[in-house]
Amino acid sequence: MAGKNDTDGIGSIISTSSNNPTVTANTLELNAIGDISKISTSINKVAAKSINGAIDLTNNKSSLITKVGSTKGLVAANNINYKTKGTLTQTVGSDIISQNDNINLTSDGNFKFDYIQAPKRVTLSSLNGAITQDGDSAVDIQSNELLLKAKNGIGDDGVNEKGIDTKIDILDAYNQSANNLVISNEGDLLARDLDFDGYVLYNGGGDIKITTAGGFTQQTNTLILSNRDISVNSVGDIFAVNMKASRDLSLESQSGDIISTSRISPNLSIGRRTSLIAKNGFVGTPKNTIDIKEGSQGVFVKAKKAKNLLSVYIRGIVAPINNYSNQKLALFNNRPISGTKIENYLKTIFSNSIRKQNSVQQFFFKPIKQKKKILKLVELF
Repeated sequence: MAGKNDTDGIGSIISTSSNNPTVTANTLELNAIGDISKISTSINKVAAKSINGAIDLTNNKSSLITKVGSTKGLVAANNINYKTKGTLTQTVGSDIISQNDNINLTSDGNFKFDYIQAPKRVTLSSLNGAITQDGDSAVDIQSNELLLKAKNGIGDDGVNEKGIDTKIDILDAYNQSANNLVISNEGDLLARDLDFDGYVLYNGGGDIKITTAGGFTQQTNTLILSNRDISVNSVGDIFAVNMKASRDLSLESQSGDIISTSRISPNLSIGRRTSLIAKNGFVGTPKNTIDIKEGSQGVFVKAKKAKNLLSVYIRGIVAPINNYSNQKLALFNNRPISGTKIENYLKTIFSNSIRKQNSVQQFFFKPIKQKKKILKLVELF
């Protein structure tokens, strides 16, 4: 059978056959006003459209979601579920769109897609492969929630790193074994535990790289973990809860603050180097100090200048923090310091200035008016 075209358009297409697969063909085009469901297939190319219903299909080998006849991709009013035992590829120009509900797509092998849209949740799973996009710079996924699960990379298949471009509100991503996890989002992004495994971002074999044009918030009582590096670059505020990187961690806010939203100790656990950069904001707050279990290469901190105020509130939990580069003052183990080198603490002009104040504790919790000549020294940094 070369292909199957069922376009009666008067109701639903629902299989009542006990045969598995129900349909064997090279190409399959399905159109209905109602549901298209309970259909198992053995096909190479598929396209389906349900005007008022849902789509539920399973395939027993690798397949293309593409244009077949006059139908492009998978489009439905309600839920779309598609599962294939092989690789899954969406060709450029074909749509996967749910107008009112969720989309759930699963492949055993690599999953490469062009454009997916749903108003609620999009769930993409590659059980033994990578999840990647077609390589263009346009938005790849648009939805409220996005749940991604792969074994060998998300936005990176080990050959080409092409981060997934999203326009979403909520993200949960888990990569099991190899390659990087790379996401670039258009607006504010909340990392939330959608599948209740305790992680909001996890990579067991590569880096985590998140870029957002808005702010970035991690849900409380969750973990972001990478067996290599973690990088979060945000235009707005970064609200960090609990992050662990085996190598380096970098948090950078272009116009906001980097704030701890939890008293988990430490908030940041690093194997090698920590970089906290708030170009126009603060790092930590007096009541929410960022606690760091630092690595072998120390900590780099940079925040905006603020007269008569500390701009950085962090603590080294285990090893002493041995390296700073900061525009103004930092907090080390509850003591305000300036920081280029901790071992020079008592010799710096800043610590000498601070020692002239009534008390270090008072300086930390309550800004003190300083003499003009001291302010000028502070402002040099």
